[in-house]
Amino acid sequence: MTADTPLTRESFRRLQPINAPRPVPQLPDRVWTDEDWERIRYGYRARDMDEKWNVFVEADVVFMHRSWTGHGVYEASFAPVTGGGRKIASAMVEADGERYRSMGDEYDRLMMELIISAIVLGEPAAELRAGLVELTARASGKSDLPSGAVEHSDCVLDHELWSQASAVTVSCFVTGSRVASAGSRRVQRPVVVRVLGRARGGWCAHGGGLR
Repeated sequence: MTADTPLTRESFRRLQPINAPRPVPQLPDRVWTDEDWERIRYGYRARDMDEKWNVFVEADVVFMHRSWTGHGVYEASFAPVTGGGRKIASAMVEADGERYRSMGDEYDRLMMELIISAIVLGEPAAELRAGLVELTARASGKSDLPSGAVEHSDCVLDHELWSQASAVTVSCFVTGSRVASAGSRRVQRPVVVRVLGRARGGWCAHGGGLR
């Protein structure tokens, strides 16, 4: 959800800071333009249960919290670069396994960039999604990626909701691509996908992954 004014910590209920911060050693190489940064500063509020992230900015730090629990997962500190724009100079990730289970440094690098690029800025981010699919498949020991896994990565790739066990088939909703700033309506369609994990708690009906 794109706000008319920048979202703040007070815009959200029951936010909880990162409990066990751990530095993220691998950071995105992307340089966000000054225009990107202005849009990032407005943050993002999840509009319904299918969307997983709330984002807000304080000074130069982008805070990324889970929308359901309010738990902080990532904190990315931005810094100006020579020639214009900004990039992530340092970042923290939640290391408390009860709150967030990281799949590794490369995964955290991709996920941080995806949250900012795909959710806050509303970009397609196809290459980042493909990288996330590949990492998840590698971690699960699966090489037989399902057809359309990249397109359906919003539903498939939430390792907090799927343990890495045998593949199962589930029904879920996939959120269609949209540009956040354009205010276009979210498109949903029911699909059946073969995910790379075993469902925990029957959560699959709400989807998973980025949204």
